[in-house]
Amino acid sequence: MDPGPGQPRPRWSTPRRTRPVWQSLLSLLSPTSPTSPRHTTPPVIMNGSLLSMACALLLAPTLGAQAVYVDNTQNVGLTGVHLAAPGHPSVMMIGGGTVGDFNNDGWPDFYMPSGGTRPDYLFINDGDGTFTESSAAWGLTDLQLGIGSAVGDFNNDGWQDLYVCSFGPAGAAQAGYNRLYRNNGDGSFTDVAVAAGVNAPSASNNCYGAAFGDYDRDGDLDLFVTAYSFGTEGNKLYENNGDGTFSDVTTSVGILDVLTTRGFVPSFTDINQDGHTDIILIADTGTSKLFLNDGDNTFTKSNQYAPDLRLPNGMGLATGDFDNDLDLDFYVSDIYYPASGIGGNRLFVNDGSGTNWVESASNAGVKAAGWAWGVVATDMDNDGWLDLASTNGWFGSWDNYPTRLFHNTQASGFAEVASVCGLTHYGQGRSLLRLDADRDGDEDLIITESNGPVSFFQNETANGNHWLRLSFDTSAAPELAPHGIGTEVIVRRGSKQLYRQLDSNQSYLGQSELTLHFGLGPNADWLGEVEIRWTDGRVTMLRDVAADQHLVVQASRPLLTTSTVQAQAPVTVTMENLVPYSNALLAISTKGPGPISTPHGELMVSAPFQIFPFRADGDGRAGHSVFVPGWTSGTTFWMHGYDPVSRSFSNPLAVTIP
Repeated sequence: MDPGPGQPRPRWSTPRRTRPVWQSLLSLLSPTSPTSPRHTTPPVIMNGSLLSMACALLLAPTLGAQAVYVDNTQNVGLTGVHLAAPGHPSVMMIGGGTVGDFNNDGWPDFYMPSGGTRPDYLFINDGDGTFTESSAAWGLTDLQLGIGSAVGDFNNDGWQDLYVCSFGPAGAAQAGYNRLYRNNGDGSFTDVAVAAGVNAPSASNNCYGAAFGDYDRDGDLDLFVTAYSFGTEGNKLYENNGDGTFSDVTTSVGILDVLTTRGFVPSFTDINQDGHTDIILIADTGTSKLFLNDGDNTFTKSNQYAPDLRLPNGMGLATGDFDNDLDLDFYVSDIYYPASGIGGNRLFVNDGSGTNWVESASNAGVKAAGWAWGVVATDMDNDGWLDLASTNGWFGSWDNYPTRLFHNTQASGFAEVASVCGLTHYGQGRSLLRLDADRDGDEDLIITESNGPVSFFQNETANGNHWLRLSFDTSAAPELAPHGIGTEVIVRRGSKQLYRQLDSNQSYLGQSELTLHFGLGPNADWLGEVEIRWTDGRVTMLRDVAADQHLVVQASRPLLTTSTVQAQAPVTVTMENLVPYSNALLAISTKGPGPISTPHGELMVSAPFQIFPFRADGDGRAGHSVFVPGWTSGTTFWMHGYDPVSRSFSNPLAVTIP
C-alpha cells in the first residue's frame, strides 16, 4: 500500500541518520548580524593568484578549499542585455534566463528574454565553453515581453523544448501570448503554444514562472505555470495528453487555494522521497504552498510539514541535501529587512523523518541576502557539500547590494565568501543559474538582471578535488520522463554517501542545467557504487566508477535472455532491469510471435500462452532454470516479459530447441 501525504517509504538500501550532521550544532552559531544594505565603497579587485590565496585563507579553517570565480562574461560571448521595452507592465520583477542543451551536443546553451527591445537571446555553446548568439537562425525573431522560462522535452522526441511566460507583443501587452517553442531537431524552433493549449493560462498577462515535470509518472512531461495577480486562476497544472496537447487538471487533482497565491516559482520535486512527485509553489507575500502527492496523482496542501513556509515573500527556490543525510532540504529567497520585520531567506532542513522541515536559516548563516530573488545550490569547491548562492536587488536601500555566496562548512553551517572568492556582483540580479559551460568538472554561474547585462562567473577552482556528473538518456524506456527528470541517485565510497535528485531545477524566472553534479573531495578518484533509482522503481547499479567524468546513463527496458539451449539439458531464463523485489511475469507460447493487444501494450506472443511468475531480487534480477525434454527438439518458444510495477515490457525473445 502506498503511504499518504507526509509518509515516505524507504528509498535506499542503507539507513539514514536520524539527525542531520550539522543540525545538532546550529545552536552554537550566532544569528547573522545585520548588514548595511547599501554598498558604499568600491569592491577590491584582485588578480587570480591573490584571489585564490584569499579564498584559500578564508576557507582554510573548514576544508582548505580554494573556490575561485572569474567574471568571464565578455570572453565567452554572453553579450546579452535585458532592457524592458517602453510600456512594459512589469519592470523590476523581470529579467530571467534558462539553461538547456538545445542542439543535443552535450554542451549547455543559454536562453534569455530581452525585455522586448530586440528579439530574445539564444546563446549556443560552441563546444568549448564559449557561446554564439543564434536567435535569428533558430527562429526567435519576435519582439515579445518574455518573463520566465523552462526547458523540457514535452513531446518525447529527444530534443529539449522551451516554454516562455510572456506578457505579449512589445508595445501591445496582453494575455494569451505564452510561447511553447517546439524544438524541430534541425536548429530551429516553432511556437506551438496555441495548438498545445498552453498559450493563455489566465485572462490576465501575469505569468511569471514555469516548470516541466512528470507528476503522474507516465513518461511524458507535464507543465506548471504560475501567476502573480490575485483571482486570475493563472497558477495552473497542465497534464500532458501524450499527443502534443495539454489539459488543465489544476482543480481536479487537488491544487486548491491558489487564487490568492502570488506565484513565482513552481517545482516538481519528490520532496518527501516517497516515490511520488510533489509540487512546491514559491510565492510572494506569504502565499507559498507545498502540495504533497497522495500517491494516486492527486495532491493535498501540506504546509503544516513546513510551518514557516507561510511567512516569506518567496521569490526563488533551491532544493538539495544540504547536510548530507540523504533527505531533501530546500532554500527560499525573501527580503532581509529587520526594521520592518521581514525575515530574510529561509532554509528548510528536513529533521531526519523525511516528513518535516525545520526553518534554520538564521542559525545556519544563510538568512541575510538583501532583497533576494534567484537562489541556487552548487558545490563550488567539489568538496561533496552543497553550497548556496543568492542574488538580489531593488531600488533604494537594495540598489548596489552584493550577491551572496554561502560556503557549506559541513558541521557548522555556512560562511559568506562571495567577494573573496571572486563572485562580485552588485547589479539587479534576478535568475541565478548553475551550469558547467566548459565541461571541466566544476560548476559555473550565470546571473541575469532586470534592465542590465547578463554576467557569467567561470569557476576556475583548482584544488584537486574530484567530481562526477550524470545525465540520463531515457529514450529506450518511454515509461520514464525525458532526460530522466525525477531520477534519484546516491553515490558511495566507503562510508561516504551523497544524494541528489534531478528535479525541475528552477530558480527565479529560469532553470539550471538538467545534470546531476557530485563533488567528491580530494581522495575519491573512483566510486565504489552509483545507485540510480528511476521513477518507475527500477534500479541501475554502477560499480567501481572512475571519477572526473561526465556519464550519460541509459535507462533500458527489462532484458530477457536465456543460457545456451539444447534438448535434454537445463536452461536458465533470466530477466534483468526489473524493479527490485517486484513480481514480474513471463508469457511463453509455441503458437507464434503475436502480437496480442493488452491495456498495457502489445504482448509479443500468440494465443494460447502460459504465464510464469518471476520474483526479482534486490538488484532487479530474476531467473528460473528448467529442464528441456528431448521431445521439444525443433520447437520454437516465443517469450515476452512484463514488469507490472514499472509497466514495462522486456524485449521479445524466440528460442528454437535444436
